[in-house]
Amino acid sequence: MGATARQASGVFVGTYPGVKESIGSDTQGNNGYFTQPGLNRLDTEWGPVLNSDSDVSATNSNGKDAHYEGNPYKTNKSERLYCNRSGTKSGKIVLHVGDYNTGTYMGNSMRSTFMPNVIGCAFLWSKDRMDGSTSDNKNTEGRLRDVYGIYATGSTSNNGKMITVRLASEILSGSLSMNPSNYGYGDHFYAMRANNTDCSYIRSNKLCLQGFIFDIDLNHNLSHGQNPACGLWNLRPILSSSSTQDQNLTKVQQAVFKDTNRLIQLYPFETMTWSEANPYYFYQRKNLKLNVANS
Repeated sequence: MGATARQASGVFVGTYPGVKESIGSDTQGNNGYFTQPGLNRLDTEWGPVLNSDSDVSATNSNGKDAHYEGNPYKTNKSERLYCNRSGTKSGKIVLHVGDYNTGTYMGNSMRSTFMPNVIGCAFLWSKDRMDGSTSDNKNTEGRLRDVYGIYATGSTSNNGKMITVRLASEILSGSLSMNPSNYGYGDHFYAMRANNTDCSYIRSNKLCLQGFIFDIDLNHNLSHGQNPACGLWNLRPILSSSSTQDQNLTKVQQAVFKDTNRLIQLYPFETMTWSEANPYYFYQRKNLKLNVANS
């Protein structure tokens, strides 16, 4: 039994997964290995947000009564990131996905795949309740308000500084709008990216993705008890490769540039610490290994 390296999955530049039932079916390569995320509720504002006058707003008082669980990278809907709030009031919950780091600079022990050039993300979304009930009023539902990416700066200037980028600036064709109202049960597809200015900043400053933030409304529409809910799964970062390959990137990071005509759309590699992944200190480290599986 030998060990074989898992291949990164990708789609051609200028396209995106269009089959809402399974993002994986539209991508090439392995879809079986993803980062293991942390999941934290943000009870204070998070920021600053790149090229914005406002921070990411915090969970409100009613949102603190909401339940949340799960893993947004999972392929199976039953294992999705899921949140709901039983009662008579609406609430807003803001969820941080990834190793939780509150400082201005990325902690050396923080873990992620630290993929470079992530300019957006794609995922499946549903307001279906975990118990399968559809008894709530049609406007009692979980609604996606916004999505942000959390990055560590890999360039020499401000090396390690944490940068938060709004990824929902451009919603790609075929997706729900932000904060939708009275949308149907079942599975819906989201694909989005940062604006052009932020995309350029991500590339030129060697930003490496560390996590995500999801801003969610649990909207209640009646005076009696209801249970607005929502969930997301099959979360995949969308990467855009640069025109040139930077030799100071790690071997793992360089791998995404082997084919400059593709967008990578998942985490294909093992997680590592920021001290291991930091492009600025690449010369001090040993080669990092690809995720491998027995075959």
